[in-house]
Amino acid sequence: MKILKPVLVALVVLSLLFYFITPHFQGPENSLDEALIKGPYTVERVVDGDTVICKVDGIRERIRLIGIDAPESVSDNPDRITEEGITASIYVHNLLDKKKVFLEYDVEKRDQYDRLLAYVYIKDNEEYVMINILLVEKGYAVPYRVWPNVKYENEIKRAGEGM
Repeated sequence: MKILKPVLVALVVLSLLFYFITPHFQGPENSLDEALIKGPYTVERVVDGDTVICKVDGIRERIRLIGIDAPESVSDNPDRITEEGITASIYVHNLLDKKKVFLEYDVEKRDQYDRLLAYVYIKDNEEYVMINILLVEKGYAVPYRVWPNVKYENEIKRAGEGM
């Protein structure tokens, strides 16, 4: 019995540690409705840390990830490009380029630049992982609120609280 108790404690500690260090989609307050998720679509190109290009329903679309902002890595003004932006862009490229993604829209589907606005997901063992949250969790982006697209605002904010 003396040996069993430390083993059980160690297993609980290891389980909690594994849970907190692995990326995962923390169930949204607005529960994930798989009927609202569209795809899969293949990422043709990563533009930067918060924008990708996919062919959606036969049309090549520039997709801006809702609720986050990554530092600049592409700009007409070279002074705006940052090392952090380049790092974020490389991370997103390695994560999404030529991969299958799924999209979920919010209230407004397009912005003033005619980009699709979406929460972007990948599937990991049949579980959806929201890239918008993952980028904030990993420190590659910060929460960025643009009304009225705020469905997952609280989840995205929470992802950044540990930074």
